[in-house]
Amino acid sequence: LHPRYKLQYFRDANWEEGWIDEALVILRREWKDYYKPAATSAMFASISRAAAKAAKQDALEVYLEAPPQPNMIDALQYWNLMFKASSSPLAQMALDFMSIPGKS
Repeated sequence: LHPRYKLQYFRDANWEEGWIDEALVILRREWKDYYKPAATSAMFASISRAAAKAAKQDALEVYLEAPPQPNMIDALQYWNLMFKASSSPLAQMALDFMSIPGKS
């Protein structure tokens, strides 16, 4: 979930495409099972077309489809700012994943 690298990190590290696909399956499953917000009420989504469109967009998919940010250096700072600005569930997931201690 580093905004600078996204999936390109795995390709640069010579991961097999099957491994990358499996990593995406795991990421999407974690998002869906533990972080993705529940669908909002149609009543609120119908307030405006923009709100309806935003309600249908999946934050993880939007993030993955956006191009990497080559000038991004500090991913933790990025996600902390995103979380403070909007309490984003995607930012919470990124912070949770990035704060897992490394293991040797």
